[in-house]
Amino acid sequence: MVKTIGIPSKFAVDSTGIQISYRSYYYTQRIGEIGKLREGLKLHAAVDIDTKLITNAIVTKWHVNDSPYLIPLLEGVERMEEIYGEKI
Repeated sequence: MVKTIGIPSKFAVDSTGIQISYRSYYYTQRIGEIGKLREGLKLHAAVDIDTKLITNAIVTKWHVNDSPYLIPLLEGVERMEEIYGEKI
């Protein structure tokens, strides 16, 4: 169990891809199956910088852009002093 002190006010927002097929994209390139579509999921997350805890997360299809999920990831946040992310 993790106890937090105070209300989070500094957040980092980013996303990462999650592969759902048994072959890696780079392996399929190496064996010549480049034409096949990539499949996967993308995890968008907001993290409290001080405690390193995920405060909110959304899972989407892999090709979705990050920017539409900035506001939903920070919904319910009482106080925001700083937000870090790519191209915010």
